[in-house]
Amino acid sequence: TAESVYSHIVNGARNGAIIVLHYDSPTSQLSTGAVLGAAIDDLRASGYRLTTITELVGQ
Repeated sequence: TAESVYSHIVNGARNGAIIVLHYDSPTSQLSTGAVLGAAIDDLRASGYRLTTITELVGQ
C-alpha cells in the first residue's frame, strides 16, 4: 500500500542509508508514485539531504 511504502522510506532513513524502492509493477508504481514526493519533502524537512549514489561514494 501507499502507506507502507511511505513508512518504509521515512522509517528507513538514516545518515548514509540507501533506500531501495521497486517500481516494476503497476501496483508498486501507483503506491510509490503516490507517496514519493511527500516522503522526500518530509525527509528534507527533518534535515536529510538526498543525494545520488555517485555523490555518496565519492565523499
